[in-house]
Amino acid sequence: MSGLALRLIAKEKEEWTGKLDLGKCGLLYLPHELFELKLLVTLF
Repeated sequence: MSGLALRLIAKEKEEWTGKLDLGKCGLLYLPHELFELKLLVTLF
């Protein structure tokens, strides 16, 4: 799991921008924390 991805997800939980860019995190799968973002509109 990418520590960067988890930090970005935590930041989005606080800021509620509706946008999240995980494209450069090297993820092989989507972390379950991502699905806690109820107001996420755009995922890169």
